[in-house]
Formats: sequence, structure tokens, C-alpha cells
Amino acid sequence: MIEQDKKWAGERYLNYDLIFCAKDSSPLDPRVFTRMFEKLLIEAGLLKTTFHSLRHTAGLLILESTNSLNYPKELKERVLREAG
Repeated sequence: MIEQDKKWAGERYLNYDLIFCAKDSSPLDPRVFTRMFEKLLIEAGLLKTTFHSLRHTAGLLILESTNSLNYPKELKERVLREAG
């Protein structure tokens, strides 16, 4: 799919190294991303939530599965976005 997008965008394609991006690899407008996320929630039959809240959900799920408050440092920094 990335190769198809590169071909479609031609010289406009710049690698921003983003997970979620437009076809030309440029950053998505936050409103566009929010609408896409809300549509996916509806299609999956899930309750309305914010994308931001997913990181907290991930932290709680990890906490439940490990039964520990001692998160590894990398988890705090990368998933929960907390320092140290």
C-alpha cells in the first residue's frame, strides 16, 4: 500500500515516518483523524471514546495483566507518556 501511495503522490511524497497519515504521507488534520476514529468505533459497535483515552486503557490493561504498579520505564515513556 505504501508503494501505491508513493506512486500516486509522485514528487509530493515525503516520508514523515508517521503511523497515521494522508495518502501523500503528510500529517492528517486532527479533525479528519477524529472522524475516521469515530467511524471505526461505530462500525465495531463500540462506545464513543477519544483516541487519547486509549493510552490510559492500555495502561490499565497492562496493570491488570501484570498485577503490578511497577511499570517498566519504557512503558511509562512510550505508552503512558509519563517521565521517569
